[in-house]
Amino acid sequence: MAVFLTVLKVIGIVLLSILGLALFILLLVLFVPIRYEGNGYYKEKDYDAFAKVTWLLHIVSVRYLLKEEDNLIIKIFGIRFNKKKKKKDLYDEETEEDEDYIFDPESISLPDLSGSSSESIKEEALSIPDQKEEIKEAVTQKPEEEAKEEAKEEPKEESKEKPEEELKEEVKEEQDKETVKEKKKHKFKDDKPERSGEEKKDSTSKSFYDKLKAYIEIIKSDSFKNSFELCKKQIAKLLKAVLPKRWNIDGTLGFDDPATTGKVAAIYGSLIYFIGDHIHITADFDDPVIDVKADAKGRIFIITLVVVFIRVWFNKNIKKLIGMLRSVD
Repeated sequence: MAVFLTVLKVIGIVLLSILGLALFILLLVLFVPIRYEGNGYYKEKDYDAFAKVTWLLHIVSVRYLLKEEDNLIIKIFGIRFNKKKKKKDLYDEETEEDEDYIFDPESISLPDLSGSSSESIKEEALSIPDQKEEIKEAVTQKPEEEAKEEAKEEPKEESKEKPEEELKEEVKEEQDKETVKEKKKHKFKDDKPERSGEEKKDSTSKSFYDKLKAYIEIIKSDSFKNSFELCKKQIAKLLKAVLPKRWNIDGTLGFDDPATTGKVAAIYGSLIYFIGDHIHITADFDDPVIDVKADAKGRIFIITLVVVFIRVWFNKNIKKLIGMLRSVD
């Protein structure tokens, strides 16, 4: 009995440790923020950008460099997982091997045509006309033998003409088969009269107007208004959670026409109240210049995304609205 209790105790400890570890990982995912940052610049057709995403004290990190060949770097516990294998150029290897090679004409070895080899070549040349005569005889004999064999094998075909009565019976059988097929085709068709083009147009127009009226009634309903207000609030919370906490844009702008530069400066001045201290632009009326630098930094909590999803998905008004829309379709 004591052994059984110790086994149960060990199993309980293992299960509790697994549950505790799973709960700990879940809390880390929900409450530890995902941090991101990025910067970039554009000046006289020269540009570059950099972005970085990290989680849990840089245990997971993702970096992106725009102008680098190996621009995406993913690391977990400092170990990279997306290493790119460098392809070796075969052309370069062949050129490196052949750089020290020098052509030597004396190194080429030619076959010896003297002695026994020359005599054998002469004998083969003399035997060629005899071979030609043998081939001609074989060619002339083959068609004559084939013609005789074909004449023997061809059977004598007796042309028998069918009487007229048999032909008439065959024609009748074919006609009966065609009528049976047509009956089978029309067996499963409805006997309803086909609608004319005007009736079809009237039915489609009625269905369209009925759907339009149903949609208007849904928009006027209280469930639509309540769900719209809820979605508006939750989208505002979502944007607040996702957008960067700190971001700045600094630059100088100048165009060929000073009038357009003045218009841009006027628009910027009218939007200062909404922009705040995030954007700083200076106008250059002398030279056409576009010099812009931008950087951003922020964090995202997964728990806020989960809360927004739960509030929207499990709301009674939204469920009712989805049911109304499905009933119209």
